[in-house]
This record gives sequence, C-alpha cells and structure tokens, in this order.
Amino acid sequence: MSSSVRLPTEPRHTRELESLLADLDADSLRWVSGFVAGLAAERARVGGAVMPVLATAAAEPAQAVVARPRVTVLYASQTGNSRRVAEKLGQAFAAAGVEQRVLASGDYTLRHLAEERFLYVVASTHGDGEPPDDARALLEGLAGRRAPKLNDLGFAVLGLGDSSYPQFCATARVIDERLAELGARRLAERVECDVDFEGKSAQWILKAVSDLESQHGTPAAPAAAANAATVTVPVVASATREAPVEVEVAVNQRITARGADKDVRHVELVVPEGRFAYQAGDALGIWLDNPSDLVAATVAATGLQVSEAVSVDGVSRPLGEWLARHRELTRVARALIERLAALTGDAELAELLKPTAAARLRAQFKVWQVPDLLQRYPAQWTGERLVRALHPLSPRLYSIASAPEEVGGEVHLTVAVVDEVHDGQRHRGAVSSQVQAFEPGSRFRAFIEPNARFRLPADPATPVIMIGPGTGVAPFRG
Repeated sequence: MSSSVRLPTEPRHTRELESLLADLDADSLRWVSGFVAGLAAERARVGGAVMPVLATAAAEPAQAVVARPRVTVLYASQTGNSRRVAEKLGQAFAAAGVEQRVLASGDYTLRHLAEERFLYVVASTHGDGEPPDDARALLEGLAGRRAPKLNDLGFAVLGLGDSSYPQFCATARVIDERLAELGARRLAERVECDVDFEGKSAQWILKAVSDLESQHGTPAAPAAAANAATVTVPVVASATREAPVEVEVAVNQRITARGADKDVRHVELVVPEGRFAYQAGDALGIWLDNPSDLVAATVAATGLQVSEAVSVDGVSRPLGEWLARHRELTRVARALIERLAALTGDAELAELLKPTAAARLRAQFKVWQVPDLLQRYPAQWTGERLVRALHPLSPRLYSIASAPEEVGGEVHLTVAVVDEVHDGQRHRGAVSSQVQAFEPGSRFRAFIEPNARFRLPADPATPVIMIGPGTGVAPFRG
C-alpha cells in the first residue's frame, strides 16, 4: 500500500495547519508554497487524484511520480531591486510547479553549494564595483581554496547595475565566472541590466522557466509562469514599491538653527492602518514627480515642446509627462553623456568617457543635473532620443526615524534638504525640496523598503556602537 497525505481544507483544520507552519521563516514558507504548487499541478495533470507522497517498492513504474528538479534562487541586494527580481523568479517557478526556494546570499551556507543542481543568482553592484554587503561572505567563500567542485551544478546569473560606473555589474560577472571555473555549467549566458532593469529581467525570468521545462521535463504551465514574471502590482496588504499607498503629513518642522547651512526637517507622517508594517532600520520610499521648474528647464534647453507626443518601446506619452513622472532629471545617466558626445563631437565629453577618466566622470555625476548638461552642450534633440538617454525615475529612500512600538500608525523621517550651487547653477533635490515645502495635510505616495541587514542584535545585552553623522542618526533614533 502507498501512504497518502491530504492537506486539511476545512475551516476547523486552519489552526492545525498554522501550528505546523509556525516555526518556519519566510524562505521556508516560500519553499513550502512552491512544493504545494507542484503537488497541485501534478494532481491537475492526473485528473485530481490524490498523489502518493511515500511510494513503496511495489508501486508500478507507470504510477511513479517523476522527480522534479529543485532550484535555488540566491539574491545579493543592496537596495532591494535584486531581492524583488529573485522573488518574482521564485513565484514564476512555483507557478510552473517547480520546487524552489529564494534566499538572501547572506543567509546561504557555501557548503550547501555542492548539493545544488540548479542555481539562479540575481546580483546587484553598487558604487565602483562594490558587492552588496550581504554578498561579501559568499564571494570570499567562492574565491577561497575550500570552494567546492561543482560539476553537477547548472546555473544562470542576472546582474543589476548602473552603466554610469565603469565596473558595471561586476558582482554578477565575478560570480558567473567563478562558478564556471569550479566546474558548473551555464544554463544561459549572463545577462546584465542597467537601472531600467524591469523589462530585461522579466524576459530573463520567462526564459529561465521555459528552458528548465524544455530541458528537464518540468510540468511548467507557461501562461502561469508568464503571469508570475510580469505581475508588477502584487495583491498584498503592505505598501510596496510597485503598489505605493498615500500617506499624510502631520508635522513638518525644521530642526536645525536658523543660521545653519543645512535645513534638516523632522517629518511625521500618518499612514493607513495595516499598510506600513516596519521595523527599526527599514526605510521609507517616496514617489514624487519631478519639480515643474526642472521639467521646464529641461524642455527649454532642447527646444522641444512639453505637449509633443513621444513613443518609446510602444508607450506614447506627452514629453512633459515623460520628464515629470518617468525620467530622472537630477541624476545624470552615462547614456546621456554618450549621446551628447556623439551629437556634438565635443572633445571634453569624449575624454570623460574614457576608462582613464572614470574618477573625474564620477565626480561630475555628483554635481551635474540634466538641464546643466543640455544647456552647456547644445544639440539637436528629438523627444524619443532624449527620453531614451535618461534614467527611469526612481523613488528616494529615507531611513525611518521612529519605532512602531512608540508611534503607532505613524512614520517619522529626518530629511536633509538638498540646496546647493555648482558652477553658478542652483541645484535642489528632486524630492527633498518638495518635502521641505509640505504643509500638514499634504499627501504623497510611499512604501516600506525592508532592510534585513540593518537590525539590532536579538540579545538586548549585546554591546552596540552606532556611528551616524548628520541625518545618518535617523535609524538610531528609531
């Protein structure tokens, strides 16, 4: 006889099921979710019959369940982008009936690598080729003499980075090359994404699921996998980057002296109940349109019209809307420098793009804004060419300066207002300058960006040293 397991479906069994899952962390719950999705897919395939979980030797081969590959998805994330992509990949595999688990690289033990058969890595690079903090131990382990041989491992790597920096996607490249050196085989060539990573990463997810199905006979459901890869607004209670929620300003006061060089604000926000669960160390992401004066200066420098219809990748919007809601104007992309150098033939810009001038270019990125460059290097622009040369607009993250146990349904921030002069041009922060002007009752879209790497020790007796100059004190206040 074969042993079968029926999951409880009646309401009276809910507490039993919750009790069984009570000790599992988020990663383990995702693994269980993938496993259960696989069971559901197999039962649907065989007409709804209960599938044997423990088969005896007497079971006929035709009735045996075909073993599915188990995949592990690792992410190395500094600001949460790689984590989000990895979670979407995990969801896509689960929807396809593939047993999967999604782990932060800092939570992964290198000795388990030799046991893996399918590994997918999503790795970010920040600064001048720096890996995320939680990936350092993994990188050191892979580079060390004790790194295991991986002749049975198939892997694929997706890199996220910013092409404005010379060491573009360096973390992903190092991981990809080292895994190959250790004997692992590439399931696909490494893919590297710039800051506008959403479209490219979604295609990588779809290909990963499709390739695993075609090569290893997984019972993938292409439509379900596609939906999991392309969903951008998950149905969840908490506010997220993809589904921000409006918050209301309750208090906005300056906390630096009137004669101080810096205007630092203490901001108290009222947030909807149940939508902003956070812990000390997390950040609040703020979505705001670009200030109208920045949009006007950008358009004036190009000779274009705000009402001009601009179509990019099948999406058509007025140029003013592209610039206000969808493109960065205070952060300069390398693509803009490259386009300007090509259009103007300017020797200075061409020199800045050389590898030997990387340090100088990085310094300029810190002080240039888009209107500055367009005014300084006049060129013949089209709306499409301009939109493609600019980075997608991204939210601004501010460390939360409150503890939920103390403030209840509020979130407090400590915000330094950016207001500087460079080369005779006044530069104001795209978001901080608007936060400065918010009156009580003002509303804007926001979300919680978890930061699992920034937590107090579980043991309150553990000594802690906090170093937070300036507004860096915000999370310590929390």
